[in-house]
Amino acid sequence: MLQGWSAVGGGVDQASNALLADLLPRLVQWELGLFLFALSAILAAQLLTGQINTTRLLHGRIRQRKPGEDLYVSPERIQLLIFTLGAAFYYLVTVVENPHPGTFPPVPDAWLALLGGSNAIYLTGKAFTQLGSRVPIRHRSE
Repeated sequence: MLQGWSAVGGGVDQASNALLADLLPRLVQWELGLFLFALSAILAAQLLTGQINTTRLLHGRIRQRKPGEDLYVSPERIQLLIFTLGAAFYYLVTVVENPHPGTFPPVPDAWLALLGGSNAIYLTGKAFTQLGSRVPIRHRSE
């Protein structure tokens, strides 16, 4: 017979219900933590063994140039990576220090503006490298 079931009413008594209410959130928290740990371990293992290719991660490519001359170190990718990792770390610290457990803290509007600006810089650089030679540049002497 199932523990916590009453033989007369067929329902769950108060003590078992309270135990289940305490146990279920902890179980979900542990499962989520183990899942994230396993996912991080798989990602780290694949990065370390080279299954995830990170060569030229911070390089851009200019289409109009010859192969071998088309790569450059992309400052827009570097700044996007730095801002994204910084914002993620800041929010992680904010979540850990959250005084209201069970809720996520609000994301500051300034951080959203910084991330939006960072992505705009990246997209502008990307557009410039992709469309740069297609747009004619007129000099004042013409």
